[in-house]
Amino acid sequence: MYSCKRFFGVWVGLFFMGVAGVGCGDDDGGTSLCSDNIVEGNEICDGANLAGQTCQSLGFVGGTLSCRHDCSGFVTDACTSTGQCGNDVREADELCDGADLMGQTCETLGLEGGTLSCVADCSRYDTTGCTAVAQCGNSVREGNEDCDGADLGGTTCQDLGHAGGVVGCDGTCTFDESGCFDCGALQCEVSAISAGMSFNCAQGSDGTAWCWGDNTYGQLGDGTTQSQMTPVQASISDVTSVSALYRHGCAAKSDGTVWCWGDNHYGQLGDGTTTGQHSPTQVSGLSNVEVVRVGYFHSCALKTDGSAWCWGANGNGQLGDDTFDDRDSPVPVSGLSNVTTLDAGHNHTCAVQSGGTVWCWGNGSHGQLGDGSNFLHDTPVQVVGLMGATSVSAGMWHSCAVKNDGSAVCWGDGDSGQLGDGSFSDYTTPVPVSGLSNVTAISAGSAHSCAVRTDGTAWCWGSNLYGEIGDGSTESRVTPVQVSGFSNVTAISAGNMHTCAIRSNGTLWCWGNNNDGLLGDGTTDHQHTPVPVVDP
Repeated sequence: MYSCKRFFGVWVGLFFMGVAGVGCGDDDGGTSLCSDNIVEGNEICDGANLAGQTCQSLGFVGGTLSCRHDCSGFVTDACTSTGQCGNDVREADELCDGADLMGQTCETLGLEGGTLSCVADCSRYDTTGCTAVAQCGNSVREGNEDCDGADLGGTTCQDLGHAGGVVGCDGTCTFDESGCFDCGALQCEVSAISAGMSFNCAQGSDGTAWCWGDNTYGQLGDGTTQSQMTPVQASISDVTSVSALYRHGCAAKSDGTVWCWGDNHYGQLGDGTTTGQHSPTQVSGLSNVEVVRVGYFHSCALKTDGSAWCWGANGNGQLGDDTFDDRDSPVPVSGLSNVTTLDAGHNHTCAVQSGGTVWCWGNGSHGQLGDGSNFLHDTPVQVVGLMGATSVSAGMWHSCAVKNDGSAVCWGDGDSGQLGDGSFSDYTTPVPVSGLSNVTAISAGSAHSCAVRTDGTAWCWGSNLYGEIGDGSTESRVTPVQVSGFSNVTAISAGNMHTCAIRSNGTLWCWGNNNDGLLGDGTTDHQHTPVPVVDP
């Protein structure tokens, strides 16, 4: 008989009765030895011997597999059944993990290019670094598009290397630079602007004068009667002051002389005749002039000695010489001295004296003289209650002034809200323009008014039939609104249902009524926001 015994952990076979038996530990109806690291018999695993199995082979994501103490099965407690996001290994239900994108790219996901990444929780791809396939015409700038509709990506004409203008987007989603302009004979060189009723004139920093619009009476001063939708140079040089309104224009030169051109039916050219001129003609007997302004059918000038002189139509007493007689050469304004600035309106004229008082004369039917009445005055009358004025502007039936504290006041016709006080009422004495401060310049037009503030913004109010307020609408305003998207303004001029302004870079812009090409952009399309004047 053969028997197996265990001594000190060692199996020893003993032979009894000369009978040969099976070896010790053989599985011949015996029991397998668990914990010997040998998988045998009916053992699934044994110690470290896992029969080649791992957590992954058993369907888990990872972790450490072990064997049960009785070798009857695996212990999976240390296996992981979900991905460990952030270890750069895509596992279990993770779509991606860090740099492990499973071979996916922006292109494989149907996008145009760029860099694909994985979101922080490993649940999806992050395509924000990818470039979308461009769909031109959907008003969204994407892919390799320069622009798409109104989406210009913030690009301006200046970004494209131009002096200014308005960049557009064409049908192929490429920048349209036709609305941009470069510095030339006028643009970037504008030093003064005068917006009239049917034409405008601007002064270049080099002493040139440029006019555009209706030229029926030769009021552009270029020697023709051909109307122009872009500026043409008037036949004059060394200009220090220029003014335009209805049918004639005037300019002062550096030598102190004054020259006028256009219609002369009332002697408004001041050359001693009533014959119209298509080119500038010198005003008779006038010297040492520093400022010239034109009204509807009259003209006025300020001399260096502080005296004011006027000529032309005088049916409303707008010449201020104590008569109602038309004059074809200059006459002094009666009883007015120490004048610092003046302006000619439709049929009235106003001036500021050195002490800050304002005086007006001519037609007062709407209270535009500011003396508390609606009467005509053929000599200057003081504007009631106005002190500390630094400038004055005479419009069609209303007037406005800037005070030394930066406030603005207006008076006269308010039917279109052009006084800016929040009403449509007429006032025969000045009323404050509502909510407007830090004003540096003001201009009274036909039925609207505009001002410039110290921060370079432009504000307008009153009639807005053609968008002359510049806020993108045609809604009239009884208080000031800011001209849309317009900054760095240094000068402004309100005309007849249109407005023009100069920016600090010397560029010229207009908006509103574009009949006769008044906006100077080469079209007759009305504009509700500023557009650049086309350089000659």
